Amino acid sequence: ETVQRSARARAEWGGCTEALTMGVATILEARRIVVLAFGAEKAIAVARARRGPETADFPASFLRRHPRVAWYVDGHE
Repeated sequence: ETVQRSARARAEWGGCTEALTMGVATILEARRIVVLAFGAEKAIAVARARRGPETADFPASFLRRHPRVAWYVDGHE
């Protein structure tokens, strides 16, 4: 499944072959966090991140701990 997702991402992003990965602790050290999420397929994940329980099974849920998170989402949430 990961290989298939990577292939789709490369096709969608014009052949991107590299990425940057960060852990939640590093992200939470930022002065400000900006989250961009558009499309109906992201709505459940955004709602869970913003209002669901904080859990290591869904690391985005820990973004609520940060005092300066800006959520830019469309009307699907």
